[in-house]
This record gives sequence, structure tokens and C-alpha cells, in this order.
Amino acid sequence: MSEDTDKISRRIYLHSPINPPSTGHGLNVNFNLKNSNYVTMNDWENSLQPSFTLTVKDPKSIGLIDFQGNNVEDFVNEMILSSNLIMTKAAFSRHNSDSTKTEISRKKPEAPKPTVEDTPTGKKISITEVVTITDSVHITVGFNEELNETELINLLSKIHHLKRDTIQTNLKLNDLAKSLNEYAAAMSSFERLSIFKNLFSALELAINCDGIDRSSSDLDNEIHRITGVSLSRIEDCRRFNARTKHVDRSPQDEQEYKEGLNKLGEKIIYLREAAQKAIIFRLGSI
Repeated sequence: MSEDTDKISRRIYLHSPINPPSTGHGLNVNFNLKNSNYVTMNDWENSLQPSFTLTVKDPKSIGLIDFQGNNVEDFVNEMILSSNLIMTKAAFSRHNSDSTKTEISRKKPEAPKPTVEDTPTGKKISITEVVTITDSVHITVGFNEELNETELINLLSKIHHLKRDTIQTNLKLNDLAKSLNEYAAAMSSFERLSIFKNLFSALELAINCDGIDRSSSDLDNEIHRITGVSLSRIEDCRRFNARTKHVDRSPQDEQEYKEGLNKLGEKIIYLREAAQKAIIFRLGSI
């Protein structure tokens, strides 16, 4: 991609952490970019893992130091991380699933096709637009997703501050940085179990970066206090995470592991919510 002193552009991929490309699920996403002043998303390509060109106008005005060395790539990665901390269903990644062992088929966008449904009041005709580009960006490729640029830039500033400035705080910033790395790894993974493990690590590190080494119910209670996610869901994730680290010593252990795997998509939903809220809460303290 070309770049100059006014903008940078990179190809970005979109997927669902609940149903990543390895599951073979396609996406049907209605994406909306709000309050866009610096960021544009164009050239959408529809496939099982849609992609688009992310362009940032005047990146130095929102945190890019300069165009030397790895500064640009770090900046793009931090933009993706900030986006993934805001979105609730989709995830951005610089990784194309075709470059991994995951095999998915790719399709070019097709023309809109009408669907006709018989209802008690008559026939309902719907037309799904595969790609629509307007002042705010929409791509229908299942679920709605929205990204607010104002929130994105605010988080981006906090992450820049964490990684580049000297900060006076009671938090263990190395642990908070590790939490961000674990969360970023979760959002760029295409395997559900890996996504779950990285998310739990991100959550635990963010919660305990205040210097208190919590575990078991103490950890559950603090997560609930900070994030509002129910204690039962937090305990469920913690117990399954522990189950993944230990050998199955009984038929019950094996059954619990299998049941956990079967419900990974559900667990990832509320684990991602907890990790996002915990990280944003800690970033707000620096």
C-alpha cells in the first residue's frame, strides 16, 4: 500500500471470534463506521473472511510519531487493537486465514438477490445488498457491528500513553501491557480454544495488574465488581480454563472438558465482554 505524510493505508481482514474461519461459517455482517473524520474503510471484498482497505488521514494528528522504522506498523496494530476493544461481535486482523492452515473458499461479491417469503399479510420481499459504501461504511456479508471513531481515537491515545510515556501509577504496567498483547492475540486467532485461552489470560492480567494476585472466588468477585459480568459466567470460564490446563483424571473431568468445548462460542461472548471492560477500566487509571 502507498503512504505519504498525509495518510497510510493497509489491508485489514474481518472475522467473528465466535465463529472464526476454522469453523467454516460464513459472515453476514452489517458494519457501520460512525463519526468518521480520520478513518475510511473502502474496497470491501466479500468472502468467508471479508477484507477492506483501512486508510487513516493525517495519522500524526492522532498519535503516529513519524513514518520511520516500525512506527507505522505499530500504529496500525494499535488501531486494530483499539477497534477490537470497542466492537462486540466482529474482530479486525491483519492475518488472512488463507495464510494459515485454515482453508476457506473465497467468493467475489454478487449482485443483490431478492428473497420472497409468504407471510399472513402477503408476500414479503427482501433484498440483501452485498456491498454498500456511503458516508458511513456498510457491508452486509448474521449480525450488526458498529465502530465509533471518537471512541477509537480515545482508546488509541491511552494505549500510546501506556506504551510510550513515563506514567506515575500504582498499576503494574508490564502486566497491563501483557493483557493487551493477550487480547490482541485472541482477536487474531482463528481457533476457538486459543481465542478463549488468550481472552482469559487478558482478563486475569488486567484484573490483577493492581498488584494483588487474586485467584478462585476472589478473582471472580473482582471481575464481577469491575465488569458487571455475572459471577456464574465468570466462574464457568475460570473452571473451564483450569480444566484445559490439567489432565483428565476421571470420566467427569473428560465430560466437563467436552461440554466446555461444545459451549465455547457462548463462553467467548461474555469472556470478551469482561476482558474489554477490565482493560478499558485499567487504561482509564493511567
